[in-house]
Amino acid sequence: YDSTIASSNYCDLQEVVKADSTSVTRRNLYGWTALLYAAYLGHEPAVAFLLDKGAKADECNDKGQTALMLAAACGNLKVGIFGNLLTLVVSQLTHNGM
Repeated sequence: YDSTIASSNYCDLQEVVKADSTSVTRRNLYGWTALLYAAYLGHEPAVAFLLDKGAKADECNDKGQTALMLAAACGNLKVGIFGNLLTLVVSQLTHNGM
């Protein structure tokens, strides 16, 4: 998995996902997905795109960090990123009976 895909050109990200839909959930050596990188780096369009394509907001990297945690820790509290992630996590918890 190339971590630069989430942090570079949004059009490149769309092309990679279009060519290989499994790239949305692919992890690198440390368990990071494109969504984790996008949230960490504050790329709001990439976060929205990846969530729309099936990225899981509640998945963690190898250190137990979710996209929401990474966004908050890095000060990426833009309404789109934080709101989308928080809404999905709450929805998933509610759906799972927690």
